[in-house]
Amino acid sequence: MIRGNYLHDVHRSQFAQGAPNNGMFIDQGSKGYLFEKNVIHDTSAELVRFNDCQRDWHTWRDNHFGAREEVLAAGKQTVDNAGPQPPYRERFTRQEF
Repeated sequence: MIRGNYLHDVHRSQFAQGAPNNGMFIDQGSKGYLFEKNVIHDTSAELVRFNDCQRDWHTWRDNHFGAREEVLAAGKQTVDNAGPQPPYRERFTRQEF
């Protein structure tokens, strides 16, 4: 199960080589996963990329992939809940980071 992720602004240096940067990369015969309540926008390549597997080998529920404005509105609850959960969230929002 892959649930509740907010993936955005996935880009790389102009000097980087290799495969493109994607929001999610589903690899090598992966099959039977549940993708639920994920929000993806603004990637330098595909929002979801499949390598030697297919979208219809998985179950997809309430995901929002596309343009920033559209997915932020539709996936607001996922975006608001993404990231470290209390009490751990404070550790990643302090000024020294």
